[in-house]
Amino acid sequence: MQPIATNGPSGLFAASQPAQAAQAAAGLGKDDFLKLLVAQLQHQDPMNPMQDREFITQLAQFNALEQMQQMNKTIESFAATQDVIVAAGLLGKTVEYIDATGAVATGQVSRVAWDTGTPKLSVGNEEVDLVQIISQS
Repeated sequence: MQPIATNGPSGLFAASQPAQAAQAAAGLGKDDFLKLLVAQLQHQDPMNPMQDREFITQLAQFNALEQMQQMNKTIESFAATQDVIVAAGLLGKTVEYIDATGAVATGQVSRVAWDTGTPKLSVGNEEVDLVQIISQS
């Protein structure tokens, strides 16, 4: 990974290096960003201080990053909810699924359980992941 800091007057998260800034920011949280911003302000060149537009750009980038992280959490939550709804809808239905040997098997869903964040369906004598289901009737 390339360093975040630059040798030029623009400092950390330079607008001229958006790919580096985005890559570095992906693993950083709000506290890390604020620490970097404070360090940047403390160590800036007094003869060439940080411009207002650079500061505003950095804050806007941080705000966009926070919003994307929040959207990602919302989408993950939505996907998990959809899995629960789909799995519950399969109760009592006959499904085709890929069994442990890779063959297509058929059976009726008798139970749905939640195991480590994913629905598990009881089909006959097997525990089947929702992703193994290929069709229902």
